[in-house]
Parts: sequence; structure tokens; C-alpha cells
Amino acid sequence: MKAHYYPGNLAAELLVRWPGAAGSLPPLAELEHFISVAYQASLLF
Repeated sequence: MKAHYYPGNLAAELLVRWPGAAGSLPPLAELEHFISVAYQASLLF
């Protein structure tokens, strides 16, 4: 596993690494947006 990922890469990697959970995860664009917002929020602290 890489040391860091950009939101889009992380979202795609999640779908690849856990294909069984793909049905319970949101679509790629929504997952990428969620990860991006969570990352931005983490910078506030």
C-alpha cells in the first residue's frame, strides 16, 4: 500500500481492495467527494 493517496485514487483503491463492499459503498464520484471533504475538514484541527 502506498504512503499517501489523493482522494480520487483512494476512492478507486477502496473499490478495488474491497470488491465485496462495493455494493454498500457510494458511487465513485460521491466517495471521492466524501474523502475530499473529510480530508479538508481534518486540516482545520
